[in-house]
Amino acid sequence: MKDSIILFSHNIHAFISNEIQFASQEYEIVVLIAPQDDELQAVCNQYANVTYEPFMRSWGMKELAESFFQVDRRILKEVFRATFHKVVTVDYLKDMMYFLRCKSVLNRLCRKYIKDQGDRWVIVSLWFYETAYAVSLLKDTYHKATLVSLAHAFEIDGSRNKQIDYSCKEFCHERLDYISFISKKRMDEYMNDHAKHWKWRVDNCHLDYLGTTKENQAVSSPTDGNPYHIVTCSRCVELKRIDLLIKALSLTEKTRIHWTHIGDGVLFNELLEMANTLPTNITVSWLGALPNAEVHAFYKEHAVDIAVNLSTTEGIPVALVEALSYGIPIIATDVGGNSEVCDNNVGFLLPSDPSPEEIIKSIEDFLSLEHTKRDEIRKNALDKYEKFFNSYKNRSDFYHKIAMIE
Repeated sequence: MKDSIILFSHNIHAFISNEIQFASQEYEIVVLIAPQDDELQAVCNQYANVTYEPFMRSWGMKELAESFFQVDRRILKEVFRATFHKVVTVDYLKDMMYFLRCKSVLNRLCRKYIKDQGDRWVIVSLWFYETAYAVSLLKDTYHKATLVSLAHAFEIDGSRNKQIDYSCKEFCHERLDYISFISKKRMDEYMNDHAKHWKWRVDNCHLDYLGTTKENQAVSSPTDGNPYHIVTCSRCVELKRIDLLIKALSLTEKTRIHWTHIGDGVLFNELLEMANTLPTNITVSWLGALPNAEVHAFYKEHAVDIAVNLSTTEGIPVALVEALSYGIPIIATDVGGNSEVCDNNVGFLLPSDPSPEEIIKSIEDFLSLEHTKRDEIRKNALDKYEKFFNSYKNRSDFYHKIAMIE
């Protein structure tokens, strides 16, 4: 059984805080490698056995030179293949450079912490992309270490990542001891489109829901309907289709609704301006980005009738799982792993590309249900969270399981 772990992420995401918590409970030594972030630093400071090794996400001449020195034949081969098949983009080339940057960062820090062949160590990429390549390369140097990667959505979805077949995916897949998919639907798609299609190994593919943690036993109450309260929690980017919700809400002139949006992004100001055209029976609060603890506090302190997700693609959306944990019914589009979170027992599952009319109808249909039926749905939401998405069980089991891999 291994007692030390490295967690490696190329970006900052809310779920990482949970991973730190549960890794710290299973392992004597935890090293987090991730871009510099004050909130993440504060989380790491809570645990005596966790060390945060931040690196700069931005590029300078030093980082550029560092990456060029890491160029290897696999990356060159993938870029050549992508060029030959005419799928090279500027973003793809930037990604390939970041593969090399991650390789350099991880190699340097492994030399700092690992003094043998990895006998005690589990090394986890928190995404099945740039950092997974860096982790996979360690098989030669630290061949007794257990190499793991989480797999979410973008990294394994060919419709979103057009260069998926030119990003060392086979190399990573074959070398990793354990690939942890956070969505069954995404895992099935990946297995059919890649692993089984190309006859890669499948013994290392597993389903492990992330879930979310709750530090309290609170549940959110329904409102009295004067007005009703709906919530969205996401980045303000195109794929989240927040504009579609605005169009849907503009179609109701009778139902009084207060809509709260949590999150910011490139479309924030544009969406705020668009929402100003909503009828007077619709009011909106734009809270911007909130630390995860404040999101939980919001659900604890406010009555919420429905949480809405209209994304074009998802893995398992943490925002919906958090809503479930407070007994909040959900309305979501049938994309990615949304159907694993949302069904008619806990809310309404919309078509993958719903019209504004379908969206507002689902909202009004839910709000018109008898109180006993809505209370039943709220109870079902809590039950589903406890059964499938409670991180205290899910992530504890995951970190124990990968520690036992020989």
